[in-house]
Amino acid sequence: YRGIEAHLLDEPNHQPGQRGIARRLRHRGKSRHGKGYEERRGKINYSHSIDERPTEANERRVIGHWEADTVVGKIGSECLVTLVDRKTRLLIAAKAAKKTAKCVKEKL
Repeated sequence: YRGIEAHLLDEPNHQPGQRGIARRLRHRGKSRHGKGYEERRGKINYSHSIDERPTEANERRVIGHWEADTVVGKIGSECLVTLVDRKTRLLIAAKAAKKTAKCVKEKL
């Protein structure tokens, strides 16, 4: 593998910047992730945390504080959109065609 990475086994007319013989390997010369690697693609950065929630919503004193969530089914398939009022525990649920912002927003 060191020889492959150093391009020692490539064909004589190999051009720099191409994978050469590494393309014939099982993973095609792609490096794997290390032990502490964390996937960052597709994650949503939330602007407010639960700690910033008003105390009246935390203590469930007032009607009108809603929590929304999605329950995912098969990948690329439908999902369940839920809205729950914190005071009354009233649940409103609907099925969205896909877990995309557009489809979920239609159900809200």
